[in-house]
Amino acid sequence: MKQFTQVDATYHSETAFSPFHQRKYAAYKALQQAGRLIRE
Repeated sequence: MKQFTQVDATYHSETAFSPFHQRKYAAYKALQQAGRLIRE
């Protein structure tokens, strides 16, 4: 899971300025959360 944490930090810092990217990031986080639930 460490690689996801790294991607999460990088992705958010690069796109936090844009409202469009904020929505995209919210969807990205939701997908990550679903992935975690599937793995558990």
